[in-house]
Amino acid sequence: MSSKTRLKTTNERSRQFLLSWRDFAPEASLAGSTLAQFEIECQEPNEVQLEIEASMTHHRGLIIHRDEAEVRLQSKLKALANAVRCDPNHGMNSAFYRSLGFVVDSERKRPARKSLPAAPAETPPAANVV
Repeated sequence: MSSKTRLKTTNERSRQFLLSWRDFAPEASLAGSTLAQFEIECQEPNEVQLEIEASMTHHRGLIIHRDEAEVRLQSKLKALANAVRCDPNHGMNSAFYRSLGFVVDSERKRPARKSLPAAPAETPPAANVV
């Protein structure tokens, strides 16, 4: 059962208790609570639910900020990698460049030549069968 369904059922049941309590025993103290205290307690789940919904809305808003920050960070990482490549003290053949996870020039392999696909074998024409 989802929390919204559970909250709806609980709200309906508490509303029924409130109405009956008001009509038939407004002065009674039940389970250590007066009618006024119970009315306040009935509002608590709704208040907490509103807090949850506000937090979820805030969470969804923060997601876009995180995504934008990741894009900015990715751009910065590219700029830093390019700076290491272009720096005369480091370059594309340095230990620093390799430690960043890149393949240094001295370890780079030449690409293999692509072989041309073999020409399809010609099939002889079918003999005239009478």
